[in-house]
Amino acid sequence: MEKFFTLTKFYNTGKGLTHLKHALRDKHDTEKIPEPKIALLKYENGQLKEATKQEIYDMYEYNKLHRYRQKNNLYFEQVISKYDFNKLPELGEYLSSYFEGRPVYFILHMDESQPHSHNIIFFKDPEHDKAPRIQKKHLVELSKNTARIIEQKYIMPGAGTHKHIKYTRDPQKMKKLLEEEKMEAKRREEIKDQIEMLLEVMSPIQITVTDPKNKTTYYLKNAEGQDSFYSIDEVPIQIIDRLLQRGMKVDIEAFQLQTEQNKKEELNREYQRAKEEAERIKNLPKIAQQIKNFIQETVEHMNLGKYTTQELAKLFRNVLSKLDDWQLYNLIFDVQLILNQKKGYFATMPENAFLLALDQIARARFNTCLIPPKPETER
Repeated sequence: MEKFFTLTKFYNTGKGLTHLKHALRDKHDTEKIPEPKIALLKYENGQLKEATKQEIYDMYEYNKLHRYRQKNNLYFEQVISKYDFNKLPELGEYLSSYFEGRPVYFILHMDESQPHSHNIIFFKDPEHDKAPRIQKKHLVELSKNTARIIEQKYIMPGAGTHKHIKYTRDPQKMKKLLEEEKMEAKRREEIKDQIEMLLEVMSPIQITVTDPKNKTTYYLKNAEGQDSFYSIDEVPIQIIDRLLQRGMKVDIEAFQLQTEQNKKEELNREYQRAKEEAERIKNLPKIAQQIKNFIQETVEHMNLGKYTTQELAKLFRNVLSKLDDWQLYNLIFDVQLILNQKKGYFATMPENAFLLALDQIARARFNTCLIPPKPETER
């Protein structure tokens, strides 16, 4: 059975129009794609028919005009590679039903290393005046059902989607990428199978990560910030795989209800942590200045007028990625303290880029966030 590569994402006005132009080939690299080859289809009311670029752009403008908040999402996109396009009617029926009867636009790309489709569902139209209540945690179910429809095997998120759908004319390089992706996907499937077996006998579980180099240990947390996992869908397989590849030790144990002794020990640890935090808060002005100096030194010789916040964040990610887990953990802790104590302390463009980069690395390494997610509201 073929493996099914997918990417799912929500888009707002930030990158929504730019991405549409890329998908519709109105903005592309002419050296890598000299002759665009795409097809536009629309599934609506049980029928699959041709669509136009203007129709898709008009739907974008309609959603932009009818959003409640500036940063509301305008559309959802699912990208799938390497599958039989004859499955589009069945796939369109499922996606339209999943999104409460909304039309599904298929943009088929036949001009890259692997044929694939951009499946786009706009949140609002004249028949739907409210955005669908779709959350990121629902997307695993959607991807699994999609795999069933196109008769392919669903691989865990993060197993090489970006590398797979990529411009390349080098057959050897493509072959190597595919081999790496297959090995990565197989490795993550094995991790998933092992954890699923453990969940059957001792759910819920806790997952601890130990850095042998620094002798530090911490618990992995789920999307709600809890350190107990009840189902395999809650387990961050991708993060566990990355940690193992970096030489970390990952242990899984049954989640233990606290006894009186455990409670006393936990209270004692909380007391020690509170003392450490109080000491850090006392030294916060000095720590904050050191962080600002680091930010300034990083961009000191750069002409900031030439760079966007995202470009600067990439620079900071490269610098911060060189820190080991313990150094990074302490830096995240210090910055969180500063943000809690001094609202709006990091206000310049380089400082915002630093916070963005640190948040991205915190999510990737520790499955936590520096910048708390906003409450679920209508997208």
